[in-house]
Amino acid sequence: MIRATLLALLIISLGFPGQTQAGEPSWQSLLQLDDLAEAARQKPAAQYYRLTVERSFDPVVVIELSCGDDGTLRIRRTDRKVNEKEGTVSYTRLAEDSTIKASPQAVASFRTLIDGSEFWKAPAADWREPGLDGSTWTLEGVRDGQYRKVTRINPFVAAKFAATAPGWKKLGPERSYAEGLLSAAFAYLWTLGGSPGEMY
Repeated sequence: MIRATLLALLIISLGFPGQTQAGEPSWQSLLQLDDLAEAARQKPAAQYYRLTVERSFDPVVVIELSCGDDGTLRIRRTDRKVNEKEGTVSYTRLAEDSTIKASPQAVASFRTLIDGSEFWKAPAADWREPGLDGSTWTLEGVRDGQYRKVTRINPFVAAKFAATAPGWKKLGPERSYAEGLLSAAFAYLWTLGGSPGEMY
């Protein structure tokens, strides 16, 4: 734990979330993600969601769900190496690129969470100030020709300490409830994708 804390402080002091080494690929280039805003314009009938999870000491995970008839779920993960001495992060390769089927019930359950969270009108940015450590959860959606993107910092830790967190009371009960359902949507996709490790 002490070693991890010291490493976090080193990375923060040199530029969190860590600079890639010169000449090394970024995780974005390894994953070759499609532009969903463009996809919304080209395929207005599509309904599609992408969850991107960036964690301080773990590989980047991207889970994409197509809500069409096939209920396709695509999971991609990068390898990640941290150079403690230089405070740099390297994304060396695409460690996983798999596709599985999601049942119609699973897709329907996810869509219920999305609708309950008011995703399509939720604030794009988090209700809290960005942190220096932890995780960033970004959910993008395409539906009826619209594109939406929301980002939350440490959503599960935030929910745990919400009662004492600055800014929580400003949300009001309805938005607080919707934020809880948004975190549940994050967790649901994470679980559908079979993602290992802690949600933080």
